[in-house]
Amino acid sequence: MNLIDMKLQKVIANWSSVLGNILYRNTNLPDMILSSIEISRRCQEFNLQYMQKVKDKAKTVVFPKLTEKVRKFISQTMEELNVNFHFEKLSEFCFILKKNLKDKYRIPLDISRVFRQKYMKYQVILFNNI
Repeated sequence: MNLIDMKLQKVIANWSSVLGNILYRNTNLPDMILSSIEISRRCQEFNLQYMQKVKDKAKTVVFPKLTEKVRKFISQTMEELNVNFHFEKLSEFCFILKKNLKDKYRIPLDISRVFRQKYMKYQVILFNNI
């Protein structure tokens, strides 16, 4: 039952954490938020290419095209992580990065930024990421 008329679009989540941490690293948001931004980009890309058909079909749903903007984000990430290697495709870059750095490419959750609020009446403790 869909009470609020919200549509669900399933997308492939593979490499979402790696790509999120590469492409949106400059936002300094934690890993789980960056991967969710990447998943929403994929959903939008799929919708524009296959549902609304306003963009030409291209294999850019999971891995975006290597545009100048994407290359800029990748070079910033490489500088920050102090890595330097050659790659032809974004998928190849992601694979090499994950293989060489394991999980060190991820931006961790800063615990000091977590806000805690107690609801004594309901005996619930709510944690919000600020």
